[in-house]
Amino acid sequence: MRRFVKKALPLFENVAITDAGSEGKSVAKVNDMVVFVQNAVPGDVADLQLVMKKKNFAEARAVKFHEFSDKRTKPVCSHFGICGGCKWQNMGY
Repeated sequence: MRRFVKKALPLFENVAITDAGSEGKSVAKVNDMVVFVQNAVPGDVADLQLVMKKKNFAEARAVKFHEFSDKRTKPVCSHFGICGGCKWQNMGY
């Protein structure tokens, strides 16, 4: 029987979030690889923990923020981030 061992995915430090993507994920680039980031806003600078890596892109979550974007706002809904209905309440339109 073969056992599959999950590889530890890397942590990237001080990554600038550049754009807003779809489904509430922001976009960053690390070594020419596109990284979709959960819970970040364009203009943030954060440490990113990869959660999935494919051939042409990766997905990550922000684990530590070094700078917050001036586009970041306080969400009006107390359920933001929990229910998943609103994707960009933490960013001013």
